[in-house]
Amino acid sequence: MAATSASTTSDRSNGDPPQKAAGIDPLRRVYDLRHTFATFALRAGISTFDPSCYMGASLTMIDRHYGHLARDGREQAIKLLDALNAPRVRPVDAGGRPVDTESAGRRHA
Repeated sequence: MAATSASTTSDRSNGDPPQKAAGIDPLRRVYDLRHTFATFALRAGISTFDPSCYMGASLTMIDRHYGHLARDGREQAIKLLDALNAPRVRPVDAGGRPVDTESAGRRHA
């Protein structure tokens, strides 16, 4: 029996037309594309929960294989919490005087 390559026609046959249309060369196995998706998603800052849902994988599996790529959740949480406590900016007119948006809304109503 002859040895087969790691990427046989049956491994890729369903993915060939879309990959060709996207200009992917050489063609990849679906497994390779799945791995690339998880890698890109986590590097972009998407939480590990989302790829686990999209890929039908457990959070444990995503964390075990790709957790090192996930951005630091602690830093993101701090940014979100700080944004909640950020001072509210009051609108000003062209002269830098505060604009009372509540009374302005009543005048035009």
